[in-house]
Amino acid sequence: MPALRVLFKCIGQAICANGLQALAGLVPFGGAVYEIVEDAWKKLREQAQDDQVRALVAAAANTTPAEARQEAAAVAREVAAGQPEALQLNLELYLAQVPAAIRQSLRRPADAAGKSVPAHFALQRAEDLLPFLPMRLPRFQPGDRAPGLGDWELVELLGVGGFGEVWKARHLYFDGIAPVALKFCLDPTARDRLLKHEATVLNQVMRQGRHPGIVALLDASLSSDPPCLKYEYVEGGDLAGLMRDWQQGTDGPRWALAAQVVHQLAEIVGHAHRMSPPVVHRDLKPANVLVVGVKGQEPGARKRSRLPFRDASGPLVPALKVTDFGIGGVAALPTILEARQGATTRGDVIGTALRGSYTPLYASPQQMRGEAPDPRDDVHALGVLWYQLLSGELNSGPPTGLWSDELEEAGMSRALVRLLGACVGKPEKRPKDAAELAEQLTALLSPAPLPTPEVVRATKVEAYAPPVRGSKLQEFIESGATSALSWLLDLTNKHIGDEGARGLAGSPHLANLSVLILSGNGIGDEGARALAESPHLLNVNRLILWDNRIGDEGIKALAASRYLDKLTTLDVGSNRVGDEGVKALAASPYLANLSALILVSNHVGDEGALALAASPHLANLAELKPLDNRISPAGVSALRERFGKRVRIY
Repeated sequence: MPALRVLFKCIGQAICANGLQALAGLVPFGGAVYEIVEDAWKKLREQAQDDQVRALVAAAANTTPAEARQEAAAVAREVAAGQPEALQLNLELYLAQVPAAIRQSLRRPADAAGKSVPAHFALQRAEDLLPFLPMRLPRFQPGDRAPGLGDWELVELLGVGGFGEVWKARHLYFDGIAPVALKFCLDPTARDRLLKHEATVLNQVMRQGRHPGIVALLDASLSSDPPCLKYEYVEGGDLAGLMRDWQQGTDGPRWALAAQVVHQLAEIVGHAHRMSPPVVHRDLKPANVLVVGVKGQEPGARKRSRLPFRDASGPLVPALKVTDFGIGGVAALPTILEARQGATTRGDVIGTALRGSYTPLYASPQQMRGEAPDPRDDVHALGVLWYQLLSGELNSGPPTGLWSDELEEAGMSRALVRLLGACVGKPEKRPKDAAELAEQLTALLSPAPLPTPEVVRATKVEAYAPPVRGSKLQEFIESGATSALSWLLDLTNKHIGDEGARGLAGSPHLANLSVLILSGNGIGDEGARALAESPHLLNVNRLILWDNRIGDEGIKALAASRYLDKLTTLDVGSNRVGDEGVKALAASPYLANLSALILVSNHVGDEGALALAASPHLANLAELKPLDNRISPAGVSALRERFGKRVRIY
């Protein structure tokens, strides 16, 4: 299979150049995966154009396990010649799992098997290749017998994480028995908790957890080595696949579809919250929300919402099921502990985030601190999922900046926006459990009169917070540098001003930072210049400066900064940016990695738009947001002509 061999060789050569220690198990694989994927992507782009890349991915997705193993063995012998046999075998086993990872990434309502490439698919940057690479060597292989489970044979790896591995399995002798999903607990800490602490909760879920929206736990083999949980197998992909499907367009307003999805999830999770005692999931994320078909229809079919919309037909929404009830806390714990200790690598974060499985993005601050389970932890996670459904960004956490204005401009009601804000706000402001969230959504989405303030009581506007500056700012930075999310610093609405920006820029505690959010801080050109000149921001790839006072001079300084050459996202929406600043951005060779440029609500005209359209440095751009500026239809046409359909322009 020539196509598969090309893909395997690019990945195999990249591993040999950047990840031999990880392949040998001497260091965590996540520490090397980003360098591996960047190298593999470059090699792939050198050998194949867009249409050829699509063909390579499609060929891999349709490869059988036997074909993948055969091709992987040949490539491993070739690219790892001279390496120890054990290392060659590890490379073979790793490459053999790539087709399964590709199918898992491509699963969506339109293709439950994940064997076709969607029309909008493109590998525009290295990160797009990340979901296709396994995050580590698997413990098991296709064709293995499930240990301690008799006649079940492993068919395909469905996912890996801190908890262990999930495999699709079939019965060896009876094809009339439906396939199942086997979740193996491989983490020693998680195994101990599962046996000693979670068995009671699992028993409760099996007794009380019968609900059409909860993936059924069929059996639990806790004394097996390793312990294994047997679930019904749900074909149709997960919520991450649905979000990717929505990038091609939706059959109704996106905010309405997102609200229906969240309502459905809130009803499911609310059922568990109303058990006695309540069962808190604690690991709600796209990978744990599975998309199913309606009985009698093809997998991935959609169903009508039960919400009483004014439109009698109502937009179509997918049927969903939530998995991992009863083990969410123990499954989430390894990843949360790594995040607290700062042991999570950039590759781990981005690789799992793009799969919709990076738990710390969805965990509430209380859960991250190790506090006792509370149904409001799940409400927080549902709020993050809600925002991701609206934004389409799997690697974003709770909303920041002037997100509420954007959603209202898109047609979402203020009451819904406020309810979303309440879900991700302080615990006392959140609905008390998911069932209450479902009730509030029903009230807000029904044709009945608008709800009273009591329905959205959790949405009072916060009082103005005093500025965070000087020693208080440094204390905040230092505490963040040692926190579970040391890769992210969010100073939204801290009113730090230029003085605070200067102090921030001079802090060595930011050396490991990859995401810096400074929305709503009154930062002007002087503060932007200080950030641009800071060598401590060398690793930042997402810089959010929404709602400040930055003008052209500040933007010019950012554009000229050699320290910001790793930026993939630059958000300078709602500032004072004009054509001169945008021309500087367009001319900057340091912004070649930029995939998202947000310029909403500035003073940009056609001159700036034409500069962007003519820029030789924006080849990786995937999202351009010039809404609410002074650009004429001719300027917008020039942008669309330059970037075409591969770039979202809105």
